[in-house]
Amino acid sequence: MDSSTQSCTVELRDSHTGALVAAGDAPQPHVAPPHSEQDPRDWWAALCLGMARALKNSDRPATDVRALSVVGQCHGLVCLDDHGDVLRSAKL
Repeated sequence: MDSSTQSCTVELRDSHTGALVAAGDAPQPHVAPPHSEQDPRDWWAALCLGMARALKNSDRPATDVRALSVVGQCHGLVCLDDHGDVLRSAKL
């Protein structure tokens, strides 16, 4: 899973060979100067959609997934309340 400010890409790979089995992606909301904020809930939505698309493209069930590897944008401040809910858009 690779989440950037522009999109989230999910690749499904064979655990023995590393071969690409399928991929799926989803766009992130467009950000243009002078704004450099995104809602972290949009990141989650893009991840879920990218994963669903990758699984659909693979014709394999989600139960076949055995491990996750995640990369993402460099810095981002996400403010949460006492319950772990997002308080505001994240500064990028």
